[in-house]
Amino acid sequence: MIKIGKNYIVYKETNAQLCSDIMLNEQKITVWFSVETREEEYLCKGAADPFVMAILPIAVQSGHDIMCEDAMSARLYYQMNHFLIPIMTFSEKNERPIQINAALRKSLYVNSGGVGTDFLSDLNSLFMVSQHKKNREYPLTHIAVFNTDVVAEKFQEERQRASDFAQEQGLKKIFVDTNLGQVFQKGLKENLLFYRISCVLALQGLFSVYLFIDKYTEQAFDLKGKNRKDNAFLITGNVSTESLSCYLTENDGKRVRKNWPVRSWKKLLKGTGRPENSIRIGKPYIEEALGEIRLCAKIEAWGKKQVVWFSVNEAYGTYLTSDRCDAFVIAFLMVAMRNGSNILCDGPVTRRLLYQINNYLIPLMTSNIDQLQPVLVFADATDISLECAGAVATGWTGGVDSLFTYMQNSVESDPEYKLTHLLIANNGAIEGDTRQTFRKMIEKAENGFARETGLNVIGIDSNVQEILNENFLAVLDFRHGAVVMALQKLFRIFLVSSSYSYSKFSFNADHSAYYEMFILNLFETDNTVFYSSGGSFSRMQKLERLSDFSLAWRYLHPCIYALRDNCCQCGKCVRTEAALYGLGTLERFDRVFDIEKFERNKEWYFSEIRKSKKHADAGDVLSLLKQQGIYDGRMGMKGFFLSEFGNHIK
Repeated sequence: MIKIGKNYIVYKETNAQLCSDIMLNEQKITVWFSVETREEEYLCKGAADPFVMAILPIAVQSGHDIMCEDAMSARLYYQMNHFLIPIMTFSEKNERPIQINAALRKSLYVNSGGVGTDFLSDLNSLFMVSQHKKNREYPLTHIAVFNTDVVAEKFQEERQRASDFAQEQGLKKIFVDTNLGQVFQKGLKENLLFYRISCVLALQGLFSVYLFIDKYTEQAFDLKGKNRKDNAFLITGNVSTESLSCYLTENDGKRVRKNWPVRSWKKLLKGTGRPENSIRIGKPYIEEALGEIRLCAKIEAWGKKQVVWFSVNEAYGTYLTSDRCDAFVIAFLMVAMRNGSNILCDGPVTRRLLYQINNYLIPLMTSNIDQLQPVLVFADATDISLECAGAVATGWTGGVDSLFTYMQNSVESDPEYKLTHLLIANNGAIEGDTRQTFRKMIEKAENGFARETGLNVIGIDSNVQEILNENFLAVLDFRHGAVVMALQKLFRIFLVSSSYSYSKFSFNADHSAYYEMFILNLFETDNTVFYSSGGSFSRMQKLERLSDFSLAWRYLHPCIYALRDNCCQCGKCVRTEAALYGLGTLERFDRVFDIEKFERNKEWYFSEIRKSKKHADAGDVLSLLKQQGIYDGRMGMKGFFLSEFGNHIK
């Protein structure tokens, strides 16, 4: 157990130190963050956040739980427990994730609204500062220098260079000295980003936005040899608090300049900036149609004028957000990037969303997916706050991923993150008679799982797929974002049930689920927060945990047929049944699967897995079956005849 004591202030000469005594391996270590005394108001007093972040890599590596005497940010606590710690634990191959025990602070930590970034004395830093200095939704205010190293002379030299640079650029400066490098010398390089984040968390009284430079990308964990920069994105995407938003910025000025469109908003409005290739989104408005309430906007693109809408029943009509274009911008982002089309909005866009899309999401996507082109979203930014009902929701199908999300965020979870709503959306995933299937899916959920669990079901219909006709898997997270943004007045938190673990990350042009952990937090506004739920776990780990969850025994429905019982023959059913059999728990699910049919035709099931082993989940199932000594990957005669000469099972 690592115990983090209450923090306190110590004054030394002209400095104020935020300190905490930490008991580690039965030794007391005092960790401190120091600023000039006149800047004491910026220190995050009475909060454990910076000290937990500093000690986190050591706690995970050693398998020691953390106990805090001070409260933690409720959001940071949730992100650590559901994302950072499981990911790091998986990488370290520890037996169990560590636990953090702390009271939760749910209120905002009042700050002065500063926007800061790291100081790097090179041309790329100058470029980054110039890009974020003027005409931005959150213009840069501060240059920061953190002494996370052990060389005092180097810190003094860096302070002087930063002071000169800040003066030249008309920015303020902030210097934080800390003894982290002295106390935790082992693993200093690997854990450097954690220590820099802890310095920023110590300054929650100053910063509302902080931009980390991607130079500091060495981490204490590695996602199966993936680029360590990916890990840095994962970390910085999960360390924001109720008061502070953190981003990882692109530091390669040369690459950004090469891949970034330089176009004038005024020229576009006057018709001199390729308007024929732009997408124009009209001001949203509300209308009633067929007994439902619709959020609509007129879209003008590629010589066509069409109305795009999102529709809910009357009970939810008051939650539709018509004073901004957020939902429509997200819905059209992928098609805009594929066609190189700027998006022009007649209505405003939430300032935070507009900033994130133009500065992070579009550059990230277009730099990593060849089929996409750099574009810009032009709109007035709005800071007008919205009233929010505070709902916590997830999309619902009854499959492995959505059931796992419910299990993780149900009665045993933090009340702030306990699910209140299940969302069923007709936004491109439903095939065939989409609207009839959509309505029946709502009825099925209301009369079954939702009734037993006490959750509300909300259905949202849309014609986005009819207008755009896109490959749904390539845009599914953008579709999730669009329907949720249409209901910002209802949703405070939306949990997207991740299909793949973070370890399978890739910028896959055909399937956004592989990189959703990076883009969902860039859809976030001050009202609504997105999380990729369950990405810390593999499919096998999810099924193993669901095997001990009684509701899953009665409601698990991975089948491709939404309105019937599990068919036990489609790819999803086959993979799920075979995996549960490999785990030794299939018999628990006899109310949702035909166990006798599986037993009679095991070789057919195994041969189907073998034939589709290139599928990510099928490969994992095959590995499990081999590991358990159940199936060695070779097809028996019975399996051969069943799969190759009729594909029928008894």
